[in-house]
Formats: sequence, structure tokens, C-alpha cells
Amino acid sequence: MSEQRHPDIEVYVKERTAQQILEWVQTLGPLTTDKSTKESIKSTLFIGDVEIPVLIQQRVIGKAWSSVWFDSSETPWATDLECAHQIAKEMETQTRCIASGWQEGDEPDEWYKVHQGVEEKIVWNTN
Repeated sequence: MSEQRHPDIEVYVKERTAQQILEWVQTLGPLTTDKSTKESIKSTLFIGDVEIPVLIQQRVIGKAWSSVWFDSSETPWATDLECAHQIAKEMETQTRCIASGWQEGDEPDEWYKVHQGVEEKIVWNTN
């Protein structure tokens, strides 16, 4: 059974700055930066004819976790977990993502932790 494509992709990246994440995103295709502050970068990624809004926010959960959000269903990944695996491998860090494409009624604290090629379902209470 194949999982349905998520409407957007969001992954949490451990101990990487917004700038480091931006540099990784640039490996996917041309990028324009629309707005940048000390803690966040709003950009547009171009893959072929597709424009994908990207928001990178530093230190969104504690001091260790930054978020990268691709606001499109037309990303290189069908699911958050696929993206989490790629980032974890290429940036040599731990990533986390919601265990399922978010739908009303889903358990909000159920996440995947991806590190060194291994995924593990965890309860991550981010509050």
C-alpha cells in the first residue's frame, strides 16, 4: 500500500542553522530569497516549472530544532518521512517529522525520528 502524497512537507532538523538548511535546499534547484531575518528565511525553490514556497525557521522547538517547510504538494518527496530521510543523510544530523500527513483527529505527538538511516516512531511532546 503506497502512502498518499502529502499536501506540504515539514521536517524538523537538529542542530543546523537556518543558513545551513538554506544551503542544503539550494542543492535541490535554483532559489530566490524573498525575506530573511536572523531566525527565519522565506524563499522560493524552482524545480523545473514548479515554484515551491520554502520557510526555514531557526530554533522553533528549544534551541536544537529548526523547521523547513515546503508549502507545496509538488516537491521531490511524496511524504514528510521521505524528505526527513534525505535531509538526515545529506546533512548528517537527526530529523523529525509528523508520523502521518496531518489530518483532523491525528495524534499530534506521534513523530518519526530519523538518524543515521534508521527511522523510529516516537512520542514527541513539543509543548
